[in-house]
Amino acid sequence: MNVAAMASDEKLLALFLAGDDDAFNELAGRYAAKAYQLALWINPEHGDEAEDIVQEIFIRLHKSAAAFGGRSSFKTWFYGLARITALDWRRSFYRSVFGKISVRVDSENEYFDMPAPEAADDALPDGGFESERLHAAMEKLPLKLKLALMLKEWEEMSYEEIADSMSVPVGTVRSRLHNARALLAGMLRENKP
Repeated sequence: MNVAAMASDEKLLALFLAGDDDAFNELAGRYAAKAYQLALWINPEHGDEAEDIVQEIFIRLHKSAAAFGGRSSFKTWFYGLARITALDWRRSFYRSVFGKISVRVDSENEYFDMPAPEAADDALPDGGFESERLHAAMEKLPLKLKLALMLKEWEEMSYEEIADSMSVPVGTVRSRLHNARALLAGMLRENKP
């Protein structure tokens, strides 16, 4: 069995910094799908560019690996780096096309339980319609709210890990999660069949 495959992310990063390119390849393999999904979450209308964004994420990881200080887990640090990279791409795109991005948030005091993204449509009682409605509603969420919700519900990160990766206080994460769930509940109530 490959020893690198059994090593922790932090150990692989240390091996890479010591000159082991296979360790970097192992890390990239572990996080490629997560980086791709994050690129799509942040840039859903630009799925064709998601692979380019992922490539940029790993270029930045390669260049800034030495900046990992161990103050958080590698996973948290990686999501921060990936988030910034995907947001930089988004800002660059929107500045070139529209000049700016504006976000308006309304909230209500209700919650909505979300299925995992891997849930098969046939596992849903209505054959997938609810999943389609949820996906459409998720796409309408402001980016900061959507990203916080994705990291919490689908990546199962703690409030602290999300706060570290998004460079915001834990209270802000809690607020964003509350607002995201309330907005989703409102949108799903409005669009009931």
